[in-house]
Amino acid sequence: MSLNQVLPFISTAIILIFVIKVLQKYFATRKLHFLFWGIGLAMFGVGSFAEAYLALAWSPWVFFGWYLFGAALNAAWIGHGTLNLLVRKSWVHVGTGVLVIGSLAATALMLQVMPNLDEDIFTTNQPISEQYGTKRLDEGETAPAGKETAVVTYRGEEVTVVRGLLPLGSTVRLTTPFFNIYGLVTLVGGAIWSAYLFWRKEVLLNRVWANVLIAAGALLIGFASTLTRLGYGQYLYIGELLAAILMFAGFELASNPERKNPTGKKGRGSKSRPSKIGRATWGTILIILGVSVWLPYFYLLSGGSEPSIFPFLAAHLAGVLSGGWLRSGIQHSAGGSDHRLRLASRILIYLGVLVWAPYFYLTRVAGVDAVMAPFLTAHLTGVLSGLGLRLYLQFR
Repeated sequence: MSLNQVLPFISTAIILIFVIKVLQKYFATRKLHFLFWGIGLAMFGVGSFAEAYLALAWSPWVFFGWYLFGAALNAAWIGHGTLNLLVRKSWVHVGTGVLVIGSLAATALMLQVMPNLDEDIFTTNQPISEQYGTKRLDEGETAPAGKETAVVTYRGEEVTVVRGLLPLGSTVRLTTPFFNIYGLVTLVGGAIWSAYLFWRKEVLLNRVWANVLIAAGALLIGFASTLTRLGYGQYLYIGELLAAILMFAGFELASNPERKNPTGKKGRGSKSRPSKIGRATWGTILIILGVSVWLPYFYLLSGGSEPSIFPFLAAHLAGVLSGGWLRSGIQHSAGGSDHRLRLASRILIYLGVLVWAPYFYLTRVAGVDAVMAPFLTAHLTGVLSGLGLRLYLQFR
């Protein structure tokens, strides 16, 4: 089995651990945002497992789980958890009822379409996200390379379509944008609203970071899916794993005790505002900038360009290593398990950076045309897993 086939199963196992921990927090506190986050993360795990399974073999009911829970519902349930965290109004319970009814309706519509799946076109050579939809071809439009076409009757007329698993005009597909838009609005809106509250009152900084991490994880899934549709499917599974790590880190931060403003004052004039940006904050900023340099690189790739990886890699390492050096100078008094977790995070980051050494040796010294994807996958797994551990230790 290749790395791309093994990685989603690893992701599923990690997500399962995350789901258990989040639901444990719900049963301990009875706070509804943990319940919705746990359900949404479980749906995300089902989608990840289904995607891994469908890369090896076909099963209609695994596809049912992939589309319903992975493609349609999970973002809305995670987003509704964020809404429950931030808003204490009765209308939120009405929204809960609408979400539950809408999810049951989507389940019924999915069950309705199952007997009509075009299973003959399924192949393990392409991600399921490239096969599920049937697309109508306009006059003069040609099908993408490797895709099969057919003539079907749609709304009383014969049309040419690119064949997909779900029939053209499936009602269940019309419901998916509503769930995804709701999830996007609540996740991104929650992050913005938390930042606004902190700016106004200087309270609950942990919620700012929590909602930013949750929103970043959800957006990373969409970004990885977009790359898959553009032909870079090798980044999908690592994107899903990193998204799960980011979201779980956000859930952990949100579970911290609420820290009140120590001065008792509210508003932008509060004396609790720090006058300087500390060493740790500068380190975090540099690390974020170092990771962000990959966004223009992937954007250029998606546009058909073939940029050299080396300037982006140099900027990435400069940001991450200098930021890590700044943060490493901070003194920590905690011992025991915290010390071991901090050491583990440092080892993961170092291993994630050192993985580039054999890549440079192969490409620059040995002259081998090495494939970058497995090295980049190992690098991101190590570095971002280490950073996730550090965030967890800092804010818990």
